[in-house]
Amino acid sequence: MRRSRLTGLAIICASLALGLGAPAAGAATLTFGSDLGQSPNAPLSCSEGVLNQFLGQFLIGPFNGNCMWSSVVVGSSAESLTAPASGTVTAVRVRAGASTGPMQVDVVRYLFRQTGNPATPELACCFVQAYGPVFTPAPNAITTIPTDLPVTVQPTPPPSDTTTIAATDQLALTSLEPGVQVPLFATRGGAADLSVLSYAWYPAPTAATVPAPSPGPIGGFADLSGFKVLMNAELSTGGGAPSPAGAPGPGVSGGQGGPGVPALLIPNATIPVRGGAATVPIACRVLDCRGVISLQNARLAGAALHTASAARGAITYGSASFLIKAGTTSRVRVKLNSAGRRLAGRHARRAAWANIRFTAGGGAPRSVRVTLKS
Repeated sequence: MRRSRLTGLAIICASLALGLGAPAAGAATLTFGSDLGQSPNAPLSCSEGVLNQFLGQFLIGPFNGNCMWSSVVVGSSAESLTAPASGTVTAVRVRAGASTGPMQVDVVRYLFRQTGNPATPELACCFVQAYGPVFTPAPNAITTIPTDLPVTVQPTPPPSDTTTIAATDQLALTSLEPGVQVPLFATRGGAADLSVLSYAWYPAPTAATVPAPSPGPIGGFADLSGFKVLMNAELSTGGGAPSPAGAPGPGVSGGQGGPGVPALLIPNATIPVRGGAATVPIACRVLDCRGVISLQNARLAGAALHTASAARGAITYGSASFLIKAGTTSRVRVKLNSAGRRLAGRHARRAAWANIRFTAGGGAPRSVRVTLKS
């Protein structure tokens, strides 16, 4: 079975839709997240990268950096790290394995919009909303960390409302050292398990690299399955009533609850090269996407850089402009220059960076690691 990242987004979109809506009235303390009776049986660290079980290939790896993970159990909010209501996360608990090191709890945000077809709503993934405290959990034990992290869960817009964008927050866990075991429970020994959706970001966003709230989607997204992040949380709903439908939540700007910026992703990191051109699939989410994509040998220097000189000294293999309607995926043809043709002629598969700058809408630039395949 083969599955793209967009399929995973569609599944999580449906899962979030089931969980959205008006939370229980009145103040309450809720527990959500993984069952910590499960042991961290997945010997994965950030340095080993991520294997996509459906594609049978590494999406990222080996890797010398940090990484961030989150998980959702389809059709159930009991073990999902998606917040069940608006409020404040007052504590998190992490069950670590024998290898431990500095970690951090983060809040990531998904944006949901109806399309007129309830079976295929749109989901913009993912924005870092807040950074929690850095801590080092005890080895082979459950560690409790006090937190003060506001989370937002806005009501699901009715199917006929295709303009309101609802925000839903989810917890994620960052491992800040490459060689430390990420606290994960492999539900089927690491084999594909569609009932548990796992999401990882390589590298993880940090306060030094990505502001919170982030102006655009964070990069490094990998869509996986079968791993639960061994973390749960206490949520106080006192004073955390959800925003009315159509009203923007914290970190969401623009009319009708919209983010005010475009968001996109590259659903397949293997880019075919034929006839002197690379064909790059680009999926546009929430708002129309207009910009320029450049295939280069280096990533953009930082999320705040918006010009072609962002990757100073980089070799450019080809560039192309694009205009993609929200909710659609287009294949953008990038004509290779002489450097790109030489690269493609020497290697059947060659790593490169797809660097994307928005020329309208104020979206943050993106850098995505890709493989050019002749």
